[in-house]
Amino acid sequence: MVWIISILACIVAFLSFVSDWQAAQSAPQQCVAISMALLIVILPYCLSKAIMGIIQDGQIKRLNETLETHTRLLASMANTVSPITVEPESVPKEQ
Repeated sequence: MVWIISILACIVAFLSFVSDWQAAQSAPQQCVAISMALLIVILPYCLSKAIMGIIQDGQIKRLNETLETHTRLLASMANTVSPITVEPESVPKEQ
C-alpha cells in the first residue's frame, strides 16, 4: 500500500522530467530537470522505506512477545511434567 506513493512519484517525475527537458535551453537547465526528477523519485522512496521499517519493527516486536509467551509456556510444561523413567534393557547373561 505504501509503495503506491513511490509509483505515483515515478510517474510525476517522468512527466516533470520530459516537460523540463524539452523546455531546457542549456546544460545547466538540463541538469536542473534531471535533479528535480530524481528528487521527486528519491524522497517518496525514502519515506516509503521508513514507513515499511516502522511497520516491520512493530511486527518483530509482536513476534518476540509471542515467542517469549511460548517459551514461558513450554518452560512451565517442562517443570510440571513428571520425569519419565527408562528401564535399562535386559542384557543376556553370558553362559
